[in-house]
Amino acid sequence: MSSSEQSGFKRRGRKIVFRLAAVFLSLLLLGVLAEISFRILHPRAPDIYRPSPILGWEHAPGVGPINSSGLNMDRELDPRSTARRILLIGDSFLDNYPFWKRLESALQKRSPDTSWEVVSSGVSGYALDQYYLWYAHYGRFLVPRPATVVVCVFLGNDWADMAKERTNGGIAKPYFLLQDTSLVLFNSPIAQPEIKTRDRWSPIVKGSMRKLLASRTEVAASSGGFIRRTLYPVHLFLRKHSRAYYHFKDLLAAALQSKGGITEEQRYAPADLFYFRNYSCLFSTKNGQDGERIWRLFEAVLNRMKSDVEAEGASFAILLIPHIWQVDTRAQKRFLSLAEREHLSVDLDAPLSRIEEMARRNHWRLVNLVSPFRERNATKPVYESRGPEAHWSEEGMKVAVENLLPVVGKL
Repeated sequence: MSSSEQSGFKRRGRKIVFRLAAVFLSLLLLGVLAEISFRILHPRAPDIYRPSPILGWEHAPGVGPINSSGLNMDRELDPRSTARRILLIGDSFLDNYPFWKRLESALQKRSPDTSWEVVSSGVSGYALDQYYLWYAHYGRFLVPRPATVVVCVFLGNDWADMAKERTNGGIAKPYFLLQDTSLVLFNSPIAQPEIKTRDRWSPIVKGSMRKLLASRTEVAASSGGFIRRTLYPVHLFLRKHSRAYYHFKDLLAAALQSKGGITEEQRYAPADLFYFRNYSCLFSTKNGQDGERIWRLFEAVLNRMKSDVEAEGASFAILLIPHIWQVDTRAQKRFLSLAEREHLSVDLDAPLSRIEEMARRNHWRLVNLVSPFRERNATKPVYESRGPEAHWSEEGMKVAVENLLPVVGKL
């Protein structure tokens, strides 16, 4: 090769490098501008939680959307109110969604001559033991004279997180154990309660990063290929730290899925594995002594709560919210595939039969949403997504209101 040819080759090489560098810097600049724009236009929500020695964590009164009573409602409680009150107790299905507004509107439309007031006390991450402790320490004083107290039991963490002194995210919480037939409270008061930070990422990222990163190799092996093995840690980092990525990630995932880039199984594989490892025990046909212990505890806590509620002159009801694995056929298929891979024998309907039997034995007013959700989900999705952490959609809340209304709307 002559010197002139070598010189021309080098010039072309430099041009290519410069062009690639210009493209990279342009994309980087666009990314920085997008991130700055999203941080200005979509500022991060304030931290609405604070440590609690009684409950582990609780809402911080007066912060963000939280009212002065520590409830995630856009109005204050009026102690002089003569309205017929319905108190809802639960977790993120209440904390992050306006279910109380939908129920109150339906009650007012059904009985316009009666003044109704629905009070929502949901706190994200709470389990059944914390529902009872919140009612015993706060609820019966904050909301005097309710007509009905409705405990919203989610067939996900509410059962599995009982008798745990820490959540899966590592946050300390109180818990009960049964000694003979008596409920005994442990880990209360909590000596050094930790703050449960509010972020808008899924529960997979919140406090559980260590577990997911530890299992990343296994996730990569199960869902295959370069995407999971190499890009998944980057996805986790950006999902936690980038506001622009947070807003675009679902659109990107949907686009990749529609173009055949990733399948639904690959998209939800890390979340499926995390939730399966922590909550599939509820559906196992071989729970053994530990499972039976939790079932006895489950029944005892609900009975204690029923007794306390009725002692205050209110009626007691349970709204049973199914996990998406029990309702959506595609989510169910992923769950059963994992169960087969893990050699776990499961029955998704077994917990329902168990709870319905408890309801008959203890005279609970039970509103079981499993069948109504399955029926409606065949035509309209009752969950916001098909991921294992899915919460109800507007349609799901509508179905819940339709089924709860005859129970709480009796005059």
